[in-house]
Amino acid sequence: MKRDFEFLTYLVADFFSRKSVRDTLSTISYFEISGWEKWVQIEFAKFCMDHEEISDWGRELRYELDKRMSNGKSSCSIDFLIRQKRKQSPIGIEIKQHPSPNGCVKAMLKDIAKVQQIKYSQDDLRGIWCIGIHAAESAAEVSRLVTYHADRLDININPQFVFSKEIGKTGFSVTVL
Repeated sequence: MKRDFEFLTYLVADFFSRKSVRDTLSTISYFEISGWEKWVQIEFAKFCMDHEEISDWGRELRYELDKRMSNGKSSCSIDFLIRQKRKQSPIGIEIKQHPSPNGCVKAMLKDIAKVQQIKYSQDDLRGIWCIGIHAAESAAEVSRLVTYHADRLDININPQFVFSKEIGKTGFSVTVL
C-alpha cells in the first residue's frame, strides 16, 4: 500500500507540474469555470498513455457490487485503472473536482465507500485511491477535513496515506486519499 501511495503521489506531482495543465487550471480559476472534471480525466488519460512507468490503463470499468452492502445498486464504475510496469494487478483511481475542499473530501470518501462494496470475486485491484482537485487549502486543513468526514462516514483512512498540495499559483490544490 505504501509503494502504491508513493507511486500515485509521484504521478500526481508529475501530472500537475506540467505547464499546460497549470495554465489551464489558472484560466479555470480566473474565470471561475465549473464542470471541468472530464477535462482533468482526459488530460490524465493522455498523461497515462505516454508515461514510462504505466504499462496499461483503462477508463470507466464496471464492477459488480456485493448486494448485501450496496443499498440496491448492482454495479459501479471506476474512473481509471492503471497498471504499473512490473505489477500484476491494477490500481483503481477515482477523480473528483469540487470548488470547496470540504465538498471535495466528502465526495472522495463517498467514492471510497462505494468501491469498498465491490464483490470480492470481482476485485482484482491492488487498491483504490481518489484524486481530488479543489480550491487551494493548506495540507493541515485538508487532513483535518479527511479525519472529520472519515469519522462521520465510518471509513478507515490511514493519515499516513493522505497527500495534499497546492498546485503552484493556480488557486487549486490536489489531494490524494
